[in-house]
Amino acid sequence: MSDEVLVEARRRTTAEPVAGRPTLPGGEPSPNGVARDDVDDVDDVDDVDDVDDVDHIDRVDDVDHIAEVDHVAHLGEAHPDGGDDGPAWAYFRRLDDGLYQPGRFASGVWGAKTVSGRILGGLLGHALEQEQAEPGYQLARLTVDMFRAIPFAPLAVTTSLVRGGGRIRVADVHVTHDGVLIARATAVFLRPSSNPPGETWHAERADVPAPEPGSPNLKPPAGARADVRPMLPGAVLTAGPGPTAGVQRGALWLRELRDVVEGTPLTPLVRAVLAGDMTSPTTHRGTGGLQYINTDFTLTLVREPVGEFFGVLTQDQHAVDGVSFGLATIHDAAGLLGTCTTTAIANPGKADPTQLPDRAPPH
Repeated sequence: MSDEVLVEARRRTTAEPVAGRPTLPGGEPSPNGVARDDVDDVDDVDDVDDVDDVDHIDRVDDVDHIAEVDHVAHLGEAHPDGGDDGPAWAYFRRLDDGLYQPGRFASGVWGAKTVSGRILGGLLGHALEQEQAEPGYQLARLTVDMFRAIPFAPLAVTTSLVRGGGRIRVADVHVTHDGVLIARATAVFLRPSSNPPGETWHAERADVPAPEPGSPNLKPPAGARADVRPMLPGAVLTAGPGPTAGVQRGALWLRELRDVVEGTPLTPLVRAVLAGDMTSPTTHRGTGGLQYINTDFTLTLVREPVGEFFGVLTQDQHAVDGVSFGLATIHDAAGLLGTCTTTAIANPGKADPTQLPDRAPPH
């Protein structure tokens, strides 16, 4: 990619706000370009095949296979210091003691009172960017392991520097609740330079342009967490984690609508991490619905992310005896950004869309 292409992509995604950009109550501009009323109070859209909540194919660690059910059942309660049930808009609120309290929009489809693994990945990206990123280095790899259900309860997120070198920085992140390790991640930051001379083989790559910032779209359904668009011509986005209409290549653009941490606007890097964990549902959803749950994801990036729309394009998937891998390329406004690979285990019939805030039955 030429420097001119990258500069133009950054210019388009950091231009002045589009006329008519939504505002929050009281006239404050929405940090993510969507008014709260657009998401929380809209009427049903006429065609969910065109616009749908990204989290209909989200994931949360399986309470039946990966974590103890009893451990999850009593952990979805409010913060013990007086009751903070999380933010109404963002995914997490940082409490006075430094813990992160999830809000209702952090839920996923795999278990009651559990946090979506995709949303947890966004929190890890936020913590790394805030605490471990350094000028002159860029995130090149992030590997996230999720081996217990993520409770709807205050979470401790701690980062530590493993190695700080001249061209590489390596950091670890641990997520715990009441001292129990729930998930961990390793991040590798590299110092960019220039490509050496010579040519190497690479796969054929089609040009898949990202949607323009502020481009028209139907209003997302109430409770939506992302603006989702088809990535390939003729692709259809169907509602829920149920069967697809025939075998089709998973491919979508998504623009996150909600902040990960209350009061902290989303950055392109955190958006890229949030998109990364969409690799599992994008590569594993088929004619039988979403029947695999991933235990990890590894995101690789070859440059700094730009813009608000991030694409997930399936490249391959293969399973033997209920163990599967899924591979996708990750794209943004400047083109190919990197890859994401995930491993998953069979979990048929367990995805429950009513766990999502926009699918839950009225009380």
